[in-house]
Amino acid sequence: EEVPHLMTGGKMNGVKNEKILKYTFLSVLIGTLIVFIITVNLLVHIDGLAENITRTFARKLNYLISRVTICVPFSVTEFSVCVLVFVIVAAIAFIIYSLVKKRWKNILDTVLALTVAVLIAVSVFNMTSTFGYYRDDVLTAFGIEETDVNEERIDEALRYYISKLNETEKSVQRDDEGNPICPYTVEEMAELVYGEYERLDTGGYLASHRVGVKPVAMSEIMAYTGIIGVCMPLTGEISINAKAYPSAFPELIAHEIAHSKGAHRENDANFTAYYLLLKSENDFLSYSAANSVVNVLLSSLKKTDEDMFEERYFSVSENVRNEWKLESKYYAKYNGFIEKISEAINNIFLKSNGVQNGTASYSDTVKYIISAFYHEKGAQIGL
Repeated sequence: EEVPHLMTGGKMNGVKNEKILKYTFLSVLIGTLIVFIITVNLLVHIDGLAENITRTFARKLNYLISRVTICVPFSVTEFSVCVLVFVIVAAIAFIIYSLVKKRWKNILDTVLALTVAVLIAVSVFNMTSTFGYYRDDVLTAFGIEETDVNEERIDEALRYYISKLNETEKSVQRDDEGNPICPYTVEEMAELVYGEYERLDTGGYLASHRVGVKPVAMSEIMAYTGIIGVCMPLTGEISINAKAYPSAFPELIAHEIAHSKGAHRENDANFTAYYLLLKSENDFLSYSAANSVVNVLLSSLKKTDEDMFEERYFSVSENVRNEWKLESKYYAKYNGFIEKISEAINNIFLKSNGVQNGTASYSDTVKYIISAFYHEKGAQIGL
């Protein structure tokens, strides 16, 4: 009977060469991706380049990705997150098992594979979004000149928007406790908001194409992270938390659509949503924006004049003031360490993309609001 031969020296050398080639390829790939990421983050500082890339290459890439995911009836972002969690847990378990068994090659292969996957994701994000954080601000797109902000101007604008808030509030339907009732589904609201965007002329600053706007199936879990909406450039779609407070939906969806159209900084997206919806003939859309604007201006006024703040606060409709309390109570049940971790990660993410104030930039829109108010006021009186 013939005895099987042991692996010959030639075969052993062949296997060894294959390993060398594999690890050389992975090392070169990782190095190339790192160099690409560093290069992009240096190029964003070149005058005019960020604006140009955002309007051309990045916009086309976003468009191509969104054409695929818009055909999928569920949130691809949500599905991807679920897969990602599973992969991370499986990878950690596999690494622990390999450590116990002292299988160092398995550990190395897993770490390298994860590193490549992360670097590819960061590279795609860089190509679709990073330049957008360094482009011109949105005021330029709307032809609005930035104006100085002082207490007198904040108060004048606040009185105007409180009047608008109280007027639009009259048409809002409420439940027995006083919570507003949103008369639209997420998809219906997205259609309305997209209709509002179509009347805007920003000279190409905002992209014209639509992306999918989809409710998240696991919204209850998502609510504990403190996230009520996300625009994901890697999937080219918008995912909306169905557990968001009813009156927040119009402004939330308009905000995320602004991101998808190229207004990546939070204050730019906030202002775009306000500017768009305040001009809407739909009272619920206008009410949502006025609600947010009044909150932003009241918070700013409170820092400088408590007495004036109280006077303006109590000039707001009792129904709205009751709604604010109910909204705070509604979101309080989701507060916890998960929400704090999520905010900390988001804060790091925003700062890494040139947003110096991090998550504080969500409310950093006072100057934009005041500038727009006086721009509109000047237009009305012929200035």
